[in-house]
Amino acid sequence: MHAYSEKSASRYILVTLAVVLFVTAMVLVILQNTSFKTTGFGIKTYGDGYVDGFTKARELASQAGLPSLPTRQALSGTITDVATDSVTFTAMGLVMDERVDGVGLTRAAYVTKDTVIVLMSLRPAEEMQKLQQAFAEQMGKLKPGGSPPTPPSPFVAKEIALTDVQTGDLVTAFSTNQEDVARAESFYASRLEIRRTRR
Repeated sequence: MHAYSEKSASRYILVTLAVVLFVTAMVLVILQNTSFKTTGFGIKTYGDGYVDGFTKARELASQAGLPSLPTRQALSGTITDVATDSVTFTAMGLVMDERVDGVGLTRAAYVTKDTVIVLMSLRPAEEMQKLQQAFAEQMGKLKPGGSPPTPPSPFVAKEIALTDVQTGDLVTAFSTNQEDVARAESFYASRLEIRRTRR
């Protein structure tokens, strides 16, 4: 009789633990499911609270005179894939969130026959120094009201083919017709400027 009571108590405890674990698992699944706007109790899920917080931060930034998401006619990033007609890259310098904006930082720039692709290489230090000296001399000769000369670029542009582009390269992709591509998952590029981070 005593042994039977211990078995019954053990079974009761096991069944109770199983039920508690099941209920806990279901609560966690409901809390993680961001597809629901609210739970049955009218409480917002984590995902909804995150979106509301991000949106509110943008509103406050806008009220303070800061652009919440500036327009972009060009995007820069690190190339992750090169296809026969496009480059895929991870965009840099965008304050975005996939849950809020519907697009992440992975972008694709499509290349047409009219797209110009250039490799931007750093000028040798001596050459750059000479150009800067010449620029300083021109600035010294500038008359009041005259147009200032264009400062020298630290890069030399060399036109290349898409097949010369490599993963890991840095790219600046310029949109066609000055199109705003801040939220564009993909767009056609008028120009690709490639910077190689390794030799």
